[in-house]
Amino acid sequence: MKDFRENKGAFKATKDIWKDFTETARDGIGNDEHISDPFLDRGDKWIDKIKDLLHKFKKAIKNGNDKKADRLEDKLDNKIDKLKDHTDKGVKALDDDDPDPVIVEVPVTVEVPAPPAPPLPKTVLNADLADEGINGSGNMHVGSGIPVHLFQKQQANAGGIDFEIALSGNYRQGDTVPAFSVDQHGAVHFDLPGGTQVVDPAHSVPVAHAGRSAASWNYSFTVEDGTIQQFLLENKVEMMFDIDPTSGQEFITLRLFYDEALGTGTADTYWATTFADGTPDQIFIADDGGDNETVHDPETGDATQNSQNWKFYDGFIDGDPNVDGNQAYDFIGEHDVDLKVSNIDTGEVLAHLKTVHHLGGYGLDLEV
Repeated sequence: MKDFRENKGAFKATKDIWKDFTETARDGIGNDEHISDPFLDRGDKWIDKIKDLLHKFKKAIKNGNDKKADRLEDKLDNKIDKLKDHTDKGVKALDDDDPDPVIVEVPVTVEVPAPPAPPLPKTVLNADLADEGINGSGNMHVGSGIPVHLFQKQQANAGGIDFEIALSGNYRQGDTVPAFSVDQHGAVHFDLPGGTQVVDPAHSVPVAHAGRSAASWNYSFTVEDGTIQQFLLENKVEMMFDIDPTSGQEFITLRLFYDEALGTGTADTYWATTFADGTPDQIFIADDGGDNETVHDPETGDATQNSQNWKFYDGFIDGDPNVDGNQAYDFIGEHDVDLKVSNIDTGEVLAHLKTVHHLGGYGLDLEV
């Protein structure tokens, strides 16, 4: 029979190896893999069990109970051997490319869904523009006597600045058209005339113009308790219009910029396509109207508005995309026009107003 010191020495040597192993194991293996807690707990329990057996073994020797000491010594040898084997398995697992999953746990990555985006503001139908979008005569800041009624609009707040985006569908030089319907995606549909502008007393069109489409649209972007120049430092305002005359979509996207030199209208703004880094590329619109009483004053400019006509973009529109080559367009088709506001840094969409123009009734039967 071994004496107490021999058994204690064998235990200490094994315990020291286990201690070194557990310190390494608890530091982590890499790639977030780690020795499993149940495996470590089992070794720690054997340590406690061996300590208890050593205490009983020492007491049996002291009391001269050799038979009990022999039995306890056998148990000690067995537990120390198990602790050695257990430690060897753990050490091997640290270097194993394909370790036993009971020993090494590889955490399962749980995809946490991103929080849902905040709801977009409600689209207000057939409404008047906000006060910032109305001049002293009760009309839009742009053009001559363009009415401020029957706009489809959204209002929201960005960084403490209230803003409004608004779109209308029109007979050029005539009536503003109320919303025809709103689809399941929140897009507002307009029933608009097809072809070029003709005299149409029923819709208040006084003259014909072969160089313009019969249908046009007005847009307005205004801010309250702030300025457009200030707003555009942190936010992006975009207008997208669809040059595919079918039910498909192909957008030209323009971004709003403030620049007194490049903006030739009273708003001192312009709309341009952009490079990948967001800097302006080709200017499409530069004559927006704004607050006529504060021309070239970035401290008070709070409106940018204009009227657009599909004839302006005739060169981009293929009258029949199903035929090779660029076909002449008769202004009978379906086009989307959107206004969108988003935060530059986060990309969060703060407002997105969607409209669809049905020129000459194209596709309108599908919206009934």
